[in-house]
Amino acid sequence: MAGGKRTEVIDVKKFKAVVIHVLGSTEGLKQGAQVKCKVDAKRRMALTRHHSATHLVGAAARMVLGKHIWQAGAHKGEKYATLDITHYDKITPEQLREIERVANEFVMRHIALKKDFIERGEAEQKYGFTLYQGGGSPGRNVRVVDIMGVDAQACAGTHVDNTSEIGFIKLIGEERIQDGVSRLRFAAGSAAVDYIAERDALLRKASDSLRVSPDQLPNAIGRFFEEWKERGKSVEELSARLAEQEIERLKREKGDVVKAIIELDARALARTAGELVEHKKAVILANSAGDVVCAAKPGSGYNAAHMLDELMKKFGGKGGGRETLAMGKAEKKITF
Repeated sequence: MAGGKRTEVIDVKKFKAVVIHVLGSTEGLKQGAQVKCKVDAKRRMALTRHHSATHLVGAAARMVLGKHIWQAGAHKGEKYATLDITHYDKITPEQLREIERVANEFVMRHIALKKDFIERGEAEQKYGFTLYQGGGSPGRNVRVVDIMGVDAQACAGTHVDNTSEIGFIKLIGEERIQDGVSRLRFAAGSAAVDYIAERDALLRKASDSLRVSPDQLPNAIGRFFEEWKERGKSVEELSARLAEQEIERLKREKGDVVKAIIELDARALARTAGELVEHKKAVILANSAGDVVCAAKPGSGYNAAHMLDELMKKFGGKGGGRETLAMGKAEKKITF
């Protein structure tokens, strides 16, 4: 803040011994003016918790999945953080739950964090090259963040003084971002509490919609799914009966070419056209949704693809096929 105006610091860079603050706006600032800097405490605490939580989640992953686990990348935000780890297989839900349990066990053990600058050779001799899980660290001296007995890494980030200050870690997702690398997404502290509150609200909304308690939701969803499948079967049976009736009716129509609007889906239209073309030289069927099927008997002199092209020119849309069967989707309502 300077001259009564407030502006945001969007980046910080260091050139040798000089620290440069990059501002979002320099309006009203003059060279030599004194400024007052204030840290966003809430944001800083969220980043601090996520930074320390990243070390704990990585350590927990090594305990659960094996010592081959290596950090391949990380991101710390206010609402969540991500940790990319090397692993040869898809991480199972059971393994994710165990990683979360172990990470929170570290939190509840109230482990102190040591943050010291150590001469590089001495640090490497003491901790080994796992020190560089988060990447290389320039300079003669290395800042080591040592979570006593759990994890030690060269790290320049902000960290808590004790794991208990993290509060709580919640794993919220996992995805395979490339061959051999999985991304763990998690939240810590207040961000974890906010995430759980949001999920709880969604759960209650779903429960209220189905008029059941949250613990009854899985059974209710299962029941509705089974009912939906049964209704789908009934719809298919009714469609099949309707198709049979239409086939019998259209077979009796005079002429070599049948044109009709039938309220069947595209797949059922194709089946119906296939059966009708055994009795007619050519068939054109459509529904009100714009689905179109053209069929032609081999050697009849008719071409299904050509018939569809003519319809698409007249009513708009796209489609394709071969001489005996072609399907498309019209933009305008088809009329015969």
